[in-house]
Amino acid sequence: NDTVTPIETAGTYETPTSENLVYTAAAADTNILGVGSMIHFYCPKDGEWLVKVIPIGEGTGATGVFSVS
Repeated sequence: NDTVTPIETAGTYETPTSENLVYTAAAADTNILGVGSMIHFYCPKDGEWLVKVIPIGEGTGATGVFSVS
């Protein structure tokens, strides 16, 4: 869908502590990322990343979660 869901790094703006964007799928055929999904990474300025996900959901596409580590 067209819902914006921000996921921010852990730590602070000056000292971020996250290095990974993690997608955890559910053990079901209802994940938000299915075959044909696209993930685009943009770096508008040094050290700042934006991610655009164009999901092709499995079934309802209601499960699965993004997090940082």
